[in-house]
Formats: sequence, C-alpha cells, structure tokens
Amino acid sequence: LILQLCCFYNECRGYAGIIQEFDSDLSDHWLKLWRFYGVTIGTALLSILIFLIFRSLGVIVMLVADFASFVCSIWMLILQYKSAKAVSEFA
Repeated sequence: LILQLCCFYNECRGYAGIIQEFDSDLSDHWLKLWRFYGVTIGTALLSILIFLIFRSLGVIVMLVADFASFVCSIWMLILQYKSAKAVSEFA
C-alpha cells in the first residue's frame, strides 16, 4: 500500500510538472487528483477500524471508498487524455 501511494504520488507530480508549461490549470488538476486519491486510501483504512466497531457502517464506508477509487481511476484517464491533447496542440 505504501509503495502504491509513492508510485501514484510520483506519477501525479510528474504529469503536473511536465504539463505545467502547457496548461497550469491541468497541472492543478493532477495535484488535486493526488489529494483525492490520498483521501480515498485514508478512508479505506479508516473503514477497517470502523468495521471492527460497527460492522454495517464499516462496510458502507468501504463501499464509498471503493467507489471513490473507481472515480479516481476514471479521472486519471481523463487527465491523461487532456494532457496528451495539450502537449500535441503545442507541438
């Protein structure tokens, strides 16, 4: 999990750094994606603790975290497309 967070952080920061020269708003979206993903992972970890105390609430929180992770993946694909489009328009 820690390695996955480090990889995702470096990927988002890398895209943000490269695209900064072409589109600063898109660069900010990459940084927001990283924050959103961090909150998603934090929520998933928190749901484990909640599950130990309140079973049904823990399951609901985990489902929300899973859905947020899915949204994060779709958001990343959209940002990759927009980044490629911005770089190709510049070239």
